[in-house]
Order: sequence, then C-alpha cells, then structure tokens
Amino acid sequence: MERKVNTTQITIGVVGLGLMGSSIVVSLLLAGHPVVALAPVKGEEKDAALRIRALLEHCARNGLTNKSVENYLSSLTISTDYRDLEDCRLVLECVLEEIDIKKAVYK
Repeated sequence: MERKVNTTQITIGVVGLGLMGSSIVVSLLLAGHPVVALAPVKGEEKDAALRIRALLEHCARNGLTNKSVENYLSSLTISTDYRDLEDCRLVLECVLEEIDIKKAVYK
C-alpha cells in the first residue's frame, strides 16, 4: 500500500544557521517543506538569509530545482524567536558543539 506524504503540510524547524544548518534548510525547502529557521544568536539571521539564498541559487544553476529561488524562499521564515517553532512537527538542532550553547538552545 503506497501512501504519499504532502511535504507542504509538514513544517520543520532548524535551530542554528551556520553552514550545516543553512544546508539542511535548503534541502528541506527543495523537498517542499515549509521551514522555520531560527538564528539563536541575534544578528546571525542576516548572514543566514544571504547564505541560504546563495545555496538555492547554486542549486538552481546546477539544475537541482523545479521552481524559482523566490518560490522556495516564500516557504522560509527566518527568526530569532523560539516561539516561532511552535507549529513545527520536527525541530533539528544544528548549533556549535559547545555545551553552554546547547544548554541555552534546549532551555
């Protein structure tokens, strides 16, 4: 019995928007998920937005996209407010491997 999953109805959160977190965000967007990308460090969201756009543009140039970059970005929310993760079905933690940072994120 085959069951199709509608990825557009499964919002996923990603906490930490360095290279790994941004790459995961792009992969999720390409798969059709709405994504809430959380920058735990204020100011990080600006660099993350540029990095995510650049990665999507790279994918588009290499024929890995079905839609425009803007279309993918319309499914992305970048935030610094943990409350924005409330409606996510899954949240991935991608912060630095430093115990104090991880404690703050999980708190």
